[in-house]
Amino acid sequence: MGLNAAEFCKGAGIAQNAYSQYETGARLLTLSAAVKLSGRYRLSLDWIYQDDPSGLPHALAEKINSAPIE
Repeated sequence: MGLNAAEFCKGAGIAQNAYSQYETGARLLTLSAAVKLSGRYRLSLDWIYQDDPSGLPHALAEKINSAPIE
């Protein structure tokens, strides 16, 4: 089962309204928030900032690549 947005943000210690602004481009993702996401969810900073999946765990990269584009 996946996390909803509130659980995802809480798990990383990021305010949900701030994360929403990151997603929509209304606010730039801070390095502090990126490091929190990286540490909590094993996301590489290369993927977060440059969409480079090479540093992600294989299973996570597969899930991301198979997810429908909205």
